[in-house]
Amino acid sequence: MNHALRSLPIFDFSNLQDSTSMLRWLHPDPLDKIIEDIHTHFAEFPLPCQLSSFNVHGFPDWLTLLTPEIDEAYAEFQSKVGLAFEFKANVTLRDNSHFCIYGVYTWIGCNILETEDVIDKTWLDETARLSHYGIDGFLSNRLHAFSH
Repeated sequence: MNHALRSLPIFDFSNLQDSTSMLRWLHPDPLDKIIEDIHTHFAEFPLPCQLSSFNVHGFPDWLTLLTPEIDEAYAEFQSKVGLAFEFKANVTLRDNSHFCIYGVYTWIGCNILETEDVIDKTWLDETARLSHYGIDGFLSNRLHAFSH
């Protein structure tokens, strides 16, 4: 077996399949962006570890917001979108011990009507649940607080 292939993490984004067109509001290659965020997060993990797998659990919560902005002589609209989904990540430590991390990944963007000008922010909250970080929780708060 090729040892390099054994070290590659397995990503399961099947529960985001129906959301692909909406994810493109945030980034032209949204799954690559999510993978990049995940790798960055685990590279900063307090213990040296290797990500073995990352699975999206359940379907994401989506929230969109369109608010008017008055700018001198005309009104324009600021468009924002946010999504949050639960995940399960399997991690291997240097001593070959394994553990699972559960949490919520949140991605918010504004200016989504102007694709090249999207401004976004992501969070990866470990031990979080969608019931607290989804549409009825922090997703709404984060979306309303986020501005360009």
